[in-house]
Amino acid sequence: MIDIRLMVTRFDPGRDVAAYPQSYDMQVRENQTILDVLLDLAAFHDPGVAFRRACRSGICGACSMLINGKPKLACETLVSEVADGGEIAVAPLPHFRVMKDLVVDIDRFLESMRGVVPWLVLDPAYDGRMDHDRVQRLEKSSECILCGICQADETVADGDTRSQLNPAAAVKAFRLGFDPRDVLGEERAKLARDLGLLDRPLDPDGKLGCPKHIDFAVQIVPDLKGALE
Repeated sequence: MIDIRLMVTRFDPGRDVAAYPQSYDMQVRENQTILDVLLDLAAFHDPGVAFRRACRSGICGACSMLINGKPKLACETLVSEVADGGEIAVAPLPHFRVMKDLVVDIDRFLESMRGVVPWLVLDPAYDGRMDHDRVQRLEKSSECILCGICQADETVADGDTRSQLNPAAAVKAFRLGFDPRDVLGEERAKLARDLGLLDRPLDPDGKLGCPKHIDFAVQIVPDLKGALE
């Protein structure tokens, strides 16, 4: 067991004027995840701290938050990775409306994906086949869990334009636009272009903190732009 100080950003919009830090001294194991630590916090220290969780397996994206200033999944982040000097800070994802403490409103994020028609529109002429190369091309983009981390990454864009950028919508346009079952096909690239999803600056490594390592700069955006040529 090791001693840590967990710094939690607290905010209740019905009561607080502004967010404030609250510290908790805890004993934890280095092989625990940050989500484990938050569950212990709620069980033994402060049941009033609000945070989201569901699968605990890096699949649902519910536990995304800032951990020591970086957007991460709490269920995949070990204490040993972030306990710098015995202190760990957790905060809600930036660029989202805070509902309470670490819980943010993702409705606008999800709603903004409607512009790319984020569901399969089945082509009646589809013959039921998909070649192996096409499967491999689409495999990584299909891993998107809509966690919002790409939207929260500080390097996505400058100023207010960050709120209009939805990299996850571009991933959805790619995933469906190059799927041979989909009747819209490469028209989805035009939707992504018209929504401005292909025009925003990306960070140098192009992954925007994505826990699934989807590469926006190398695959998603260039391939969508290529479909427009």
